[in-house]
Amino acid sequence: MGKNTKEDGHTVVVSRENKKVFHENYCPYARKIKLENRLFISDFEAERRGYHECKFCRSVKGMAYKYKCKSKKFQTSYDPKADALCIRTDVGFWRVIWSQEEEGWKLFHLNHGDFNSNLETKVLMRRGFHRQWDVVETTNLKKIFDYIRHHDSDYAKYGNDYHKMPTQTSQQKKYRQHAKNRARKKSIRNVYKILDQIQNGR
Repeated sequence: MGKNTKEDGHTVVVSRENKKVFHENYCPYARKIKLENRLFISDFEAERRGYHECKFCRSVKGMAYKYKCKSKKFQTSYDPKADALCIRTDVGFWRVIWSQEEEGWKLFHLNHGDFNSNLETKVLMRRGFHRQWDVVETTNLKKIFDYIRHHDSDYAKYGNDYHKMPTQTSQQKKYRQHAKNRARKKSIRNVYKILDQIQNGR
């Protein structure tokens, strides 16, 4: 499926029993291989010898498991209904979905106002999401994690007050513009709400 986001030439695990499958080091199936049968070679060498990548390692569920093991700043989980990698921070909830057509990961954000830190992850998974359009499709999940880290760090500091947001990088400028647009739309909705109340004699 082309979901390989690994560095070129990294070490993988194969079995000496000639099962023709290679695994990532974090893979639970790699850990089932007896120590005396484990062989560590490069992914290039594994492919040269005719090995194919473990289906679990290259699946979205496998990616969720990988980052659950590696990430200290995020809580990652797998949403089987959407076949998505979900990322939870202190202030937000995200969904990453692999696009077969565009051969890249797409980033989605929980709709504004729907996040509640007291809600369980399974509940947040079933809420509405919108596409994070300032993040283009990518095969590099690290870029997406870096974006989320910066995005939610800024949100924790500045909230929705776009006046205080930094504009040092192009990404920060884009996020500030999104926050500004949200504030403008909210103001318009509030005006219409007041007009409706006046019209209804409230």
